[in-house]
Amino acid sequence: MSATTGAGTVLATCLGPRLELPLRTDNAMAGRVARDTARMYLASWAVDDGAVYAVLQVVTELLGNVVRHTDSAYALVVICHLGDRIRIEIVDFGRPRVPGTAPVVHEVGDDEEDRRGLTLVEFFSAKAGDFPNECGLTRYSEIALAA
Repeated sequence: MSATTGAGTVLATCLGPRLELPLRTDNAMAGRVARDTARMYLASWAVDDGAVYAVLQVVTELLGNVVRHTDSAYALVVICHLGDRIRIEIVDFGRPRVPGTAPVVHEVGDDEEDRRGLTLVEFFSAKAGDFPNECGLTRYSEIALAA
C-alpha cells in the first residue's frame, strides 16, 4: 500500500485527471514548483479561477506545514479532479518536529499573522482533515467546484 492509499483517502480509486508531484522539503523552490505545476494542471482541466485560487492557497498552507513542522525530507502533492470537486492530499514521510503534536486549527486574533494556516484550509474546503499513513501524515482538502 502506498502512502496515498491508506484509510480515509479516495485518491486510490480516482480515475479522473490527477497530478502526483514528489518534492524535496529542503528545496527553497518546492512551494513555487507545487503552485506552478498545480496551476498548469488545473488550467488544463478547465477549473474556474475561484477554485484555482482556493487550491493554490490550500497547497501552499499544507506544504508549508510539512516543511515547518515535520522532519520529512520529502512531500507528495496529489491533486485529483473528482467531477464536482478537487481533492488535494499533501503527504509527509516523517514525524512532527515536536513529538506528540498534531495539526490543529487555532483561534487567532485579527492582528495575529501566525497559526492561521489550517484556518485558511478549513475556510476554502468543503471537507478537510488528516489521517496517518505508513510513514507520517496525510492532510487532505476538498474544494467544491462551481456548478
